[in-house]
Amino acid sequence: MAAVQERLRVARDVHDLLGLGLSAIALKTDLIGALIGRDNAQAAAEIGELGRICASARADIRLVTGAGQRLSLADELAAARQILTSAGIAVRASLAGGPMPDAADGVLAPVLREAVTNILRHSAAKTCTIEATATDGLLRVQVSNDGAADPASAAPLAEGDRAGRGLDNLTARVQAIGGRLTTGHAEGHFQLTAELPAPGAPGARPATGGVAASRRGLRAHRPDRGR
Repeated sequence: MAAVQERLRVARDVHDLLGLGLSAIALKTDLIGALIGRDNAQAAAEIGELGRICASARADIRLVTGAGQRLSLADELAAARQILTSAGIAVRASLAGGPMPDAADGVLAPVLREAVTNILRHSAAKTCTIEATATDGLLRVQVSNDGAADPASAAPLAEGDRAGRGLDNLTARVQAIGGRLTTGHAEGHFQLTAELPAPGAPGARPATGGVAASRRGLRAHRPDRGR
């Protein structure tokens, strides 16, 4: 049973932590292919950026094994702005209320990473808003985009991904320290919100920081049979 649980944990971390890097590599590769012969100077610049992304993806593998440093929400916010802008998506991002506590930082950073991955893979977004706040005993990350023209087009993210791993994984990470994750579609926008009680606030649960902080919750989160 311990071996099975660890395999499930690795599968979830691979999905949540490596997806954005692989999506970014695919995006850059397509862009470079389109630029070669048309704008070789820009293609060369994009190849340099691709090398940086590959190095970052390699470092992310260490997070899966538990050997890497903890994720940082501020770093993920900067990376999200960069990769979404590269994809032609206008980004408005803000981090208010100062640095997040370590335990919450390590949970909300994977939430942001997976949300950005889903925008790249499942939406036709032109704009994206990312807001991270720490006020009144509540820590929140909210990501919205305009890539869902109607409920049917939102289905690949809101429901299709739920049939896989992404949103269930994030829900388990957030619930592991007493928070909640919600998603919704309205007026052509898809919105994901993760809320955590600040350390010491009612409902907050202790965690040890980093990606490992949510693993107890992931191990306790049993996928539906047949998945």
